[in-house]
Amino acid sequence: MSDYLLIQNVLPIKINSISSELTDLLIDKDGLLEKVGSGIKAPIKSKILDLKGAIISQGWVDMHTHIYYGATDLSIHPEQIGMKTGVTSLVDCGSAGEANFEGFKRYIAESVNEKIFSFLNIGTIGLVACNRVSELVMGY
Repeated sequence: MSDYLLIQNVLPIKINSISSELTDLLIDKDGLLEKVGSGIKAPIKSKILDLKGAIISQGWVDMHTHIYYGATDLSIHPEQIGMKTGVTSLVDCGSAGEANFEGFKRYIAESVNEKIFSFLNIGTIGLVACNRVSELVMGY
């Protein structure tokens, strides 16, 4: 097992630009960034990845998702659009309502590696049956 991951030759995205200089990143066994710079020497027991000029960024946030997978007509599993696509935080936009939010929290939000945020749907059952939420029908 490696104690460090040395990622070499990347172009980091900065706040408003992409760096034009190749950079190395040293990450410790806890996943924390230890060093940033050019020509970092690999410590003993390091895994080395040369990304040959690839652009690298921090995790992204998807601000509009429906991820109450298995409970709503239109949701997908968060792992399909999360970490493996560079998205570390997901915002579910009202898939669950007050009656089923505990299920969303327990079986979706707390069961994945991604950071999950959620808006609560105005309809009691959320989007369980899309276009059939009776609380939203005028004159109900």
